[in-house]
Amino acid sequence: MTQPSEASSKHVLVVEDDASLAQLVTIFLSKKGYRVTHVDNGDAALTVLEQGDVDLCLLDVMLPGKTGLEVLAAVRARGDTTPIIMATAVAQAEHVAHALESGADDYVTKPYSLGVLAARIALRIKARPPKHPASVPTQHTLDIPIVVAADDGEIELG
Repeated sequence: MTQPSEASSKHVLVVEDDASLAQLVTIFLSKKGYRVTHVDNGDAALTVLEQGDVDLCLLDVMLPGKTGLEVLAAVRARGDTTPIIMATAVAQAEHVAHALESGADDYVTKPYSLGVLAARIALRIKARPPKHPASVPTQHTLDIPIVVAADDGEIELG
């Protein structure tokens, strides 16, 4: 179970065109301590994701305008690694495989258990690589003169 202290700073984008389901998920995740933004179409989802502060996106496959798969493709094409959980009422294996092969991190079918959804969200956020990788120290070099013995026995610094 996700504790509010773990989720309080995490931002979940819910992309769902079914208003009642979106409201239910938004309220549930908010009570879990997540900061939730809801949009109901693919274009709005891309706009929010471009802002870069989303920790996870719950993305419906069937949306007005751009489909969830089109949004997924656009997000991955620009190198965005935000975890994306696809959500749909269609549970055909080919659709699941296609979404995962296209870069989705997980796939849930409706109706889904809110408790299971919250667990999957927590897991995907926890497994997410840091937004900004830890800096790698730059290699330092020292300027040390090279000692070379000359043919006449003298020592030269090179």
